[in-house]
Amino acid sequence: MRLVFLLLVSLVVTSCVTPKSSTPIADDAAARAEARLQREFALREYYELAQRLSEISGPIQRANVALCGEKVRALFGFNVEASGSHKTVEWKEAFDVVTGGPHTHPIVTAISGSMPASEVLKLGDVLLSFEGKETTGVKSISDIAGEIQAGEDYVLKIRRKGKTHSVTMSPAIACDYPAQLREDSRVNAFADGNAVYVTKGMMRLATKDQELALVLAHEFAHNIRKHIEAKQTNAMGGAILGAVLTGVTGINVIGVGANVGASAFSQEFEKEADYVGLYLAERSGFDMAGAEYFLRRMAVNHPSSIHLAGSSHPSTAKRFVAIRMAAKEIARKRRQGLPLVPEESSRDEASLVPEERGEER
Repeated sequence: MRLVFLLLVSLVVTSCVTPKSSTPIADDAAARAEARLQREFALREYYELAQRLSEISGPIQRANVALCGEKVRALFGFNVEASGSHKTVEWKEAFDVVTGGPHTHPIVTAISGSMPASEVLKLGDVLLSFEGKETTGVKSISDIAGEIQAGEDYVLKIRRKGKTHSVTMSPAIACDYPAQLREDSRVNAFADGNAVYVTKGMMRLATKDQELALVLAHEFAHNIRKHIEAKQTNAMGGAILGAVLTGVTGINVIGVGANVGASAFSQEFEKEADYVGLYLAERSGFDMAGAEYFLRRMAVNHPSSIHLAGSSHPSTAKRFVAIRMAAKEIARKRRQGLPLVPEESSRDEASLVPEERGEER
């Protein structure tokens, strides 16, 4: 049987039409050199995007402590990385080139805006010790810092441009929802109840700080309003109802019930995340006037989202109008000196005063 299979494969291959021309045969050494360069380019872009993400997420975390409930903690607001963080020799070599290594200690690769680290650290600083503890082999600050306390001073020894310095930092209380960059070219961002995630594709689309703040604040709002937990609860309820129907009909619809439950009120959750997120961004110091225009760019990128019915999210057209109305609500509160806190009552258009309706600016 195996012999017959091999003969069949041989016949198929020999009967296939082959290309008549191609590029010159690549030299292996030249290809390896190019692969090294591409890994370095990829790492540089990743760190640039990760830093930009940290610059925008930091103010949102710091300014909205009052709205994050118990999900807060003391944070310095910086990330470190070591060559040991990379699994292959090739990527370790790329890391050393990009960071000016090789290094035996971790390197500061991202610093959050509005956080204590932004006042004393710089990208590329080498972390030599934390509170007298050597950092050789440490891959993240949590590996050595442990549970830090707000109001306490911590001494870090760093090397910057070949010189050793001691710096002191006192962590600040911030929302404990770290923002993480995902190696994904698709335009997407999401939350899981513990963190928020933004893809490289979304970072490339949201080129303005205002746009990225809108995206991040939307995901923070999902976590703050516990939408993920609510969807899980709804899924469980749907599964229970599905189990009852399965017992009655003999047809297994438990999975169907769970899916229906998980998708229940999906658009409502998204509307709330848009609304609350706009407040979070404004409270963080970002000028969100005109932020709704990012929805037009999203519509151009995803034309299928333009129809009014929407899907898991409201349509981009409805989101545009709703965000514009929320922005006018916030502007009115600023004029009147009112706290920038999301309203909990119904916010349908009929309840808005004329200046809050969605007419053109």
